[in-house]
Amino acid sequence: MAPAAHPIVQAPGYVMHLLEYSHSYRVIPTGNEEHVSGNVKLWQGNSRGHWEGNTLVVDVTNMNGLAWIDNAGNFASDALHVVERFTMIDRDTIHWEGRIEDPKVYTHPWTMVSALTRNKEPGFEIWEQACHEGNRSVKDQLDLGMKPFQGVTPPR
Repeated sequence: MAPAAHPIVQAPGYVMHLLEYSHSYRVIPTGNEEHVSGNVKLWQGNSRGHWEGNTLVVDVTNMNGLAWIDNAGNFASDALHVVERFTMIDRDTIHWEGRIEDPKVYTHPWTMVSALTRNKEPGFEIWEQACHEGNRSVKDQLDLGMKPFQGVTPPR
């Protein structure tokens, strides 16, 4: 999870998970919807949720293998499968857990955990992250020969 605001909004049949960092959001159906075809690969994957008591369990498949999975730069392939668990610990804290499984990259599944805490600052609002607008260093880096990571190529 990124160190940024994480508004989570619940509506009948859906949970919306917004992220201040990188304009990211997910609309997570919480009914009995099936995952989209495995041929469809998405930047943040295809999320489907269901409730187990007070825990929202989100099953994420169909990643395209181009995104990092955390701020440390850990990467994955298009075989990534994540099961997230959002559990309310108290009225201001959510225990988040993500179980990472990717047989093309990792030798065994592993788990990340984080506490998401409610921001009680009066008037707090999520803002658009626009730190790269007008940033010329990306072009400079590409001109110097840096190549963006294009995902893992499986062995042949």
